[in-house]
Amino acid sequence: NEQQPTAELRPPDAGQTDEQDLMPYEILDAIERAAIRDKHVPLEVFQVVAPRFPEYEAPLMAGWVERFFRLWSRNQWKRERYAPSFHLDDENLDPKTWCRFPILSGGFDRELAELRAYVASLSGE
Repeated sequence: NEQQPTAELRPPDAGQTDEQDLMPYEILDAIERAAIRDKHVPLEVFQVVAPRFPEYEAPLMAGWVERFFRLWSRNQWKRERYAPSFHLDDENLDPKTWCRFPILSGGFDRELAELRAYVASLSGE
């Protein structure tokens, strides 16, 4: 199969792919594990994940962490629509059996501001 994964929200001629719209899957997986499984706030996620991927600049990595948390909090209502299920794993996004997160939240605004301030201090801005 030569197709790249895509949610196909844009017309096919737009060439949308999930990895291009979000971030590299390897990074997405690392951020998700740190944020959801390990329950880290955005700054901690950045501090855990960034050293694992030194080929990416701090502002880019921080942008991906911020994007993850913004999309996560914005789309919780979609996860609430999952069918109930039984799990034997230690990592799962099912909000009914493992990963509880409120549909209405502050969207991590304060935590993301802390992340931006930290990254700015790294570059001396």
